[in-house]
Amino acid sequence: MALTVTNIDELNVEHVVALQKVFTQLIQEKHPNIEVSRGVFHDLVLYFSSVLHVSVQENISRVMRSGSLLDIIADPTLADPLLVDKVLSNYNVTRGDSAYSTGSVVVIANQNLITSVSNGITLTAAGALFRPTMAFTGVPAGQPITAVGERELLAIGNDLYAFTIDVIAVEQGTYSNIKQGTKLIPNAPPANVNDMYAAIDFVSGVNEPTNAEYLTKLSNGLVAKTIGGRKAFVAAIKAQPAFSATRHISVVGYGDAEQNRDQHTLFPVSGGGRVDLYVQTSPTAQVKNVIVQATYIRPADALDILLGSVWQLSLSRNDMPGFYALNKITNVVDTANGGYAVLSQNRGYNFADIEYAPDIKTLDESEYTRYKTVVCQFVDTDELPTVALIPGQSKKYYSVALSGMPNIGEIQDFLSSPDIRCQLADVVVKAAVPCFVAIDFKILKTANNPDPDFAAIRQAIVTAIASVGFAGQLHASTISGAVQPYLSRGQAISRIDMFGKIIRPDGETKYVRDYSVLVIPNDPARMTSPKTVVFLTTVDAISIGSEVIVGFNA
Repeated sequence: MALTVTNIDELNVEHVVALQKVFTQLIQEKHPNIEVSRGVFHDLVLYFSSVLHVSVQENISRVMRSGSLLDIIADPTLADPLLVDKVLSNYNVTRGDSAYSTGSVVVIANQNLITSVSNGITLTAAGALFRPTMAFTGVPAGQPITAVGERELLAIGNDLYAFTIDVIAVEQGTYSNIKQGTKLIPNAPPANVNDMYAAIDFVSGVNEPTNAEYLTKLSNGLVAKTIGGRKAFVAAIKAQPAFSATRHISVVGYGDAEQNRDQHTLFPVSGGGRVDLYVQTSPTAQVKNVIVQATYIRPADALDILLGSVWQLSLSRNDMPGFYALNKITNVVDTANGGYAVLSQNRGYNFADIEYAPDIKTLDESEYTRYKTVVCQFVDTDELPTVALIPGQSKKYYSVALSGMPNIGEIQDFLSSPDIRCQLADVVVKAAVPCFVAIDFKILKTANNPDPDFAAIRQAIVTAIASVGFAGQLHASTISGAVQPYLSRGQAISRIDMFGKIIRPDGETKYVRDYSVLVIPNDPARMTSPKTVVFLTTVDAISIGSEVIVGFNA
């Protein structure tokens, strides 16, 4: 709502009527001979005087509400953004700006030739416009890379080659947050380019925060941005512009049952000096495609079920730090297919060339951290064994789809930097343990009642669940509350089926299901508890149908 009244319809009618009665009484007492109960003087002079006075009073009230922290918290929608900015600046809090969506794009080239992509072209994807962040050039393998924008062309089979470029949205906001695999169409197709698609979910586009969203930063305003208490950790991270959009952070340290790293001694007791940060940086898990070179191992046999060739690839700690899962492996050109069968995944961790290596002793402790690595074997059913394939020597590039939280590596590197690093403890940043939630319900309605906007409802549910954080419980009322604004008279929500899949740090899967509340099991020995687990969902995991109920009246 604007700071000043611009329309009479904004005024409270009861206030206008009450003030008109007051004016009528005052005039009657001062001038008893004037007819004030009806007529022109009553209907025009006194009425419009009352309207103007109520308008002034409402303007004053809005200014006062905007200047009071108590009133702003009570009703953020009534406060003027400019005045709210001034009030919260007293608490060392800034609103933050909207942001452009950025990400990487895979460019498929027809030939192993120098391929240029100008930064002057415009790329269209799902209604959003993007431009390359600079001029990029694909360079044939073996030729020297001499400029920042030059990328090596990778042979991906079928006489095609690939390299990646970075792009940024033309306009700010969340509407340009496109999904991995989305095709980008250039307005002027570069020479030798066959196709372009998003290599990663674009998640950095941000709308300008509302007053309500802005107020969530208040608790971090006056906290010291240092590595110390729980609030201080959160404030220190969110004070960095690159991490300001981080949703939730849970700090697990000395005295917490989930903290296992401080027991690396001869005695099974906690010695302190270890801190684990479980972080949810995005409303949903981000999907990222990385192009990885694999090595031919052997022909597939009867034990592999499928015919083809067995290949092995390694995912480094930098491919997607702290990723949750390897979703699928495909050829680089056709990333939309079902993917090849994965035979094995061997987890590991890598501290090579790390100046400040944290105290991690087990695979479970390294899971979802920036140090995690994986060696994977899979069956390529499109590549049958031939004499040209030499075990341990033949190489081929594949596209690997990973899902996880963005910025885990960057936050870890920030907290491990020499000027920031805590001198009394080592800090490990982990992606929050995921509980992937599938939701199913119906909209009950009367006959001839049109369906509500299912797409908007799904997005509202995703947003509502993303706000839950480390609560340990997901109530059906949270979902129904997100749905209600989209329902009209004669519509209601059926029983909501919630099914959760928790991928524990030890690699095991735990399932939870309920119609009223999903509860995270408290298993701190396996680092699975309300302090470590968050609920995540996507629009694709939400099933909504409609059902006509005879005689139903919501």
